[in-house]
Amino acid sequence: MSIDDMFASMGISPEEVVDDRKDQYLVDKRICLCGHSITKHKDVNDNKYKNDFGNGGWMCKPSAMDCLCKVPYPVMEVSDTRFFLRRTTGGGKLHALLKGMATLASKGGTGKWLVDLTCAKCQATGDDKGILPVPLSKQGRETFDGMSVGYDTLLCIQCRKDV
Repeated sequence: MSIDDMFASMGISPEEVVDDRKDQYLVDKRICLCGHSITKHKDVNDNKYKNDFGNGGWMCKPSAMDCLCKVPYPVMEVSDTRFFLRRTTGGGKLHALLKGMATLASKGGTGKWLVDLTCAKCQATGDDKGILPVPLSKQGRETFDGMSVGYDTLLCIQCRKDV
């Protein structure tokens, strides 16, 4: 018996199964400020995660690596979230959000901002301000080389120099 015949005996086609599977992965296309899909964030207060990840808070696990994102903050919606799996190694062009955006652009994807690009420190807006994602330490200083502790924010060029 062929696979098509087996599907026919169940009253369903292989295309319906593939389409259904595809749709379940394309539901939430929002990207967090940390640079990873919102679907990669889990509430560790949920009982199924509590034993593994302690008490309270959020966990972001985009791939085999862990991201220390404290709270999911959706900043954009994209046509394909698969390219937002990179690690932050610094601010600006070294940030996971921009790395994902660059890959998305190279693959012909699209996106839109869900927030206004505003500097978190001085409230500046506009394209000429160079507002970029920056990972910060608990003390509010920019971190480098994968040392992000989950405090990512948007800063303009001048405020980034000041931190």
